[in-house]
Amino acid sequence: MKLTLPVILLLIAGASCRLRLSNIHSRHPHDTYKVVRVDSINNVYLIYAKMKDTLYKIVSLKSSVDNGRAIVVNGYYQFDLVSLIVKNFQGYDISPQTILNLGGIDYSGTLIKLERPSILDIYKASNIKGLYVVE
Repeated sequence: MKLTLPVILLLIAGASCRLRLSNIHSRHPHDTYKVVRVDSINNVYLIYAKMKDTLYKIVSLKSSVDNGRAIVVNGYYQFDLVSLIVKNFQGYDISPQTILNLGGIDYSGTLIKLERPSILDIYKASNIKGLYVVE
């Protein structure tokens, strides 16, 4: 009887720790991006998101969409990213790493600048509308 109580308490404590660890992983699994900053320029939102040690600059047109999950700083999201910068033209490497005078791109009439050395690409996400993640 004296041994049963400590064993039960140990099992409860272990289950509690395991439950907390599973909640942490469900909030930000390995394939999600952490939004570190949101900015805007003219008619475009700039969403800065980080996965592991890489910083991504994601553009989204401003819109009045209010369905989906709102994007907030320090939130974790799964984004379907597509690069907006052409990296290869007729067999030639024209990526920003090679062409050093590439300063940015025109996105819907707004100049979106690269931010060397940390941001050498600009992305669009098919599942972002305005500042909302949509399914």
